[in-house]
Amino acid sequence: MDLRNLSRMAATGLTALLVTSLAYAPAAAVAEQPPALLEGRITDAATGAGLAGACVDLENTTFLGTITSVCAGADGRYALDARLVTNLNVRTRAHAEGYADGWGLGYRHRFGSGIAGLVPGATVVRDFALSREAGVLRGTLRYPSGDPASLVTLEIRANADGTPAVARVRTGLDGTWELPNTAPGGYRVTSTFSTPALDAGPYAVTAGATTTADLTLVDDAPELVELSGTVRDAAGEPVPAARVTLWLLGYGDVWSVEADAAGRYAFPRVPYDYVGQHFLVARAPGFADVWTGDKPHPQSAYRLWAVPERPGGWTVDFVLRPAPGTVVGTLTDAAGLPAMGQVQLRQSTGGALHTVVSGPDGRYRIPNVRPGEVTAQYVTGGPLQYAAGKVTLAEADVYPVAPGATVTVDNRLHGRTGVLEVRTVDAVSGALVAACVWTDGTRKCDPSGVHRFDGLLPGTRSVTADAWPVHSGLGENVVVRPDGVTPMTLKLGPLTHAEARVARAADGTLPAVCVRLVAVFGTAQWAPDAKHFCNHDGAGGEVRESFGTTVEPGRFQAFVEPHDTSRFGRQWLGATGGTGRRAQAAVLDFRQGKGSALPTITVDGSGGIHGRIDSPLPTEGARCVRYAPKFLTGDGACAEPGADYSITGLGPYEWELEISDKLHQTALTWSGGASDRTTAAGVKVTAGQTTRFDQTLRVWGSRIVVGGPDEWAVITAHSAITGDEVAMSDSRQDWTLWGLPAGPVYLHFAGATDCWYRVGARPSDAWDRAQRVGGALTVPADGIAYITVKPGVNCFPRTPTLLSPAGGPSLSGDLRAEVTAAVTTAVRTLTAGTRRPAR
Repeated sequence: MDLRNLSRMAATGLTALLVTSLAYAPAAAVAEQPPALLEGRITDAATGAGLAGACVDLENTTFLGTITSVCAGADGRYALDARLVTNLNVRTRAHAEGYADGWGLGYRHRFGSGIAGLVPGATVVRDFALSREAGVLRGTLRYPSGDPASLVTLEIRANADGTPAVARVRTGLDGTWELPNTAPGGYRVTSTFSTPALDAGPYAVTAGATTTADLTLVDDAPELVELSGTVRDAAGEPVPAARVTLWLLGYGDVWSVEADAAGRYAFPRVPYDYVGQHFLVARAPGFADVWTGDKPHPQSAYRLWAVPERPGGWTVDFVLRPAPGTVVGTLTDAAGLPAMGQVQLRQSTGGALHTVVSGPDGRYRIPNVRPGEVTAQYVTGGPLQYAAGKVTLAEADVYPVAPGATVTVDNRLHGRTGVLEVRTVDAVSGALVAACVWTDGTRKCDPSGVHRFDGLLPGTRSVTADAWPVHSGLGENVVVRPDGVTPMTLKLGPLTHAEARVARAADGTLPAVCVRLVAVFGTAQWAPDAKHFCNHDGAGGEVRESFGTTVEPGRFQAFVEPHDTSRFGRQWLGATGGTGRRAQAAVLDFRQGKGSALPTITVDGSGGIHGRIDSPLPTEGARCVRYAPKFLTGDGACAEPGADYSITGLGPYEWELEISDKLHQTALTWSGGASDRTTAAGVKVTAGQTTRFDQTLRVWGSRIVVGGPDEWAVITAHSAITGDEVAMSDSRQDWTLWGLPAGPVYLHFAGATDCWYRVGARPSDAWDRAQRVGGALTVPADGIAYITVKPGVNCFPRTPTLLSPAGGPSLSGDLRAEVTAAVTTAVRTLTAGTRRPAR
């Protein structure tokens, strides 16, 4: 696609978005040995000497279980040399004969210990200093009532301010807790499970001894509930002595109970607020383990909060089945070399049921597999891949698992050999469009509309694209094949959008501006910030020459607000420059699915207006002056009686000013005393100067008292000549609008029904002329008008037509657009009817 054929917004914006893509070379024929994934030194804490033969276990952070072990040489140094398929988090535990175990980052317990994030091609260093001397720190945690505080997390910290925790432990259902392998020294025990937080100690731990720290929380005991059930076999017979365990991700066994001769089990009463995050698992010799939700592994099991409750707690029954199967296998990378990676087993009837990690030799073992058909999926640095050598679940090989049998599932992963070519096209015309395309964190922005991604891992990928604000589309999935080019076409829907451009200032700098779109009467106005778009981020970043936003179809005018109003002034955007009069602002007609270019924004200097608003009337409160509609400026520049108001940051034009008192006691007026904007006097602003403008409010405001349906609604009064909002009231059934000037108004009722009140109207067809022309309510000066809104009787959905300043219908706005459209249709019809037939 030639950039010259694009709209200004698309050409400028999309060219600016071009980025350099990530490129991956296919796997080399001879794979190089990667650096060690994990390395470090294990030493004696007292002497600093290396501990030959000490080992480090890598443990699954979520489901526990040792992935692999690596042991130190004579100098105490160890290194894990292995290939890794994708990023992998592990916990590390160092151990040696005659020494207390040590966990990552100095922890003495796995729960909360430091996680080592293994990344292909990078090395994580973990050093351990193990001590021969260790004691035990234990205790019981209770509530003020003396009841045990169960399932509470305690942090153990060295007795010094600001020190990190050395361990986290959970209290059992009897409130007891224990931390073995504690190095001698002073410790504090803290917990945030109460208010104020628990902070007790210090407690001195000595080698070979047990230190007791019995603690009491401040808060009262939470609600306790029952947790019980039965354990039976597939024939319905009880399984005596089956062990049911409360289990927590990343922690492991928390508390266990045994089933009685009838297969019944019951835990001590558990805290309702804390127990829901736990799992239950039932185990018995000769049977497969069963987890909550009748699942074989915590990967697919339910937490207790997902299990239906009964009054007073939970009943969880288990059915144990004998003779599970086992799945083993070897995982290799694209070069055919053994690799570490996550392996997930899927039952043919459900999702992932088991998750394990293969070791450095690529081998993995999945026990407790229920008989039936299974397949395996493998987590890569991109899409999932499947056994054996497949890239979609539908293609995956299926393996039958018999009771007690061991099934081998080996898999060699595909490398970065996939190529994806995405064509972005207009959903209506089918023409190629410039866009940006994303897939798995990689972005391509090609103005030609053809986007090529090389070096992808094959499999199912999500692809999204957009050319905001010109086009947008929903994401789609595509299966990238391991060889050849995978084609894809994304259809992007055209957006209704505004395209803006700002001209450089006289000194060559690019002004930072924001544009607010203000609806012309007949088009719905959004909230003040809904269509507020800028060529900058307000934080000193890039300032763009061209910018835009999506809009709803309709007719709008643009109000421009420079970021630096001390240098550049605000303006209504005219056809050839700025103006202070809204009537001279360009009218922007946005059509569905089309783009409309605003006139070029040219900023001018900045000046101000100040003065005093007086009144001979005994009013109270501040008096306010506004240079734009109230929904843009708020109350405006306000000052108490006798004080001056001040407005800064206005462009050097004649400005029409809207003036009212804050309590709506006097009639809203315009500069020069006009009752509407069409006859307002212009207040001339000069760049670098402040213009004096005073005015006197001489007329009390009129009121409209409205009755209507028994519903909450907002009633807005609009000038029937300009469409400007002049008053508003939100209430239920009875509304009063204050501070109106004399003259004709239209009332918009926005409640369960959305309609316009019409004087003297009658029920009629929605397109009847009576719903468009006439029907304005004439407000008397310093008077009160009483009306009742009756939707469907005197209030209709059609927006009325504005009147001319002389009082008659005005052929402008939406009515002009409708007349133009009707004439165009009629001409086309007549032309088609009189066209000479082909010979």
